[in-house]
Amino acid sequence: MIGWGGTIDMSTEIPISNLLKRMKRAMMLQDSLYHEVEHDPVASRQGFYIIALVSGCQAIGRSLESVITGKPFGNIIVTGTLGFIETVVGLALWSYVFYFIGSKVFKATATPQEIWRCTGFARSPGVFFLIPFVGLFVNIWILIAYLKAGKQALDLSTGKTILAALVSALPFLFIQGFFVLFILRLL
Repeated sequence: MIGWGGTIDMSTEIPISNLLKRMKRAMMLQDSLYHEVEHDPVASRQGFYIIALVSGCQAIGRSLESVITGKPFGNIIVTGTLGFIETVVGLALWSYVFYFIGSKVFKATATPQEIWRCTGFARSPGVFFLIPFVGLFVNIWILIAYLKAGKQALDLSTGKTILAALVSALPFLFIQGFFVLFILRLL
């Protein structure tokens, strides 16, 4: 990125190899990865890139499922764009509510940005949405990663993390349901 005075500021560049290594570690559910990204501000942007990548994979996978089952192909661009918006809005809300419950109710110490970074990386297994008909398994994998990420970011017990995740998921599920109904009307 070009900084003030026309100089190139390399500190804002994110090497793709770093992102891919981190995604792999997130998929392997490594606690050390979630601790690392919790404290790395650059990981906020990386989490956003992961959400964009996963949304694209999900749109392609859903379209392939439609083709394989003989359903109308639909509009992959509309599905991908709306899926991305739904994911970003939903995860931002889920992360903030997760933060609020963890920090205010259970007295954990974390910032909304730390939660966002960790839960953004927890979406990494979503690249496998590209493969048709594996959505249920990938969603379970993401849920497990989300719980590990939340537990690491909030430094809570497993029970408190699960409770905070369940309560904070309700607004996310509401938004996701709203967007799914909206998308279905478009197709």
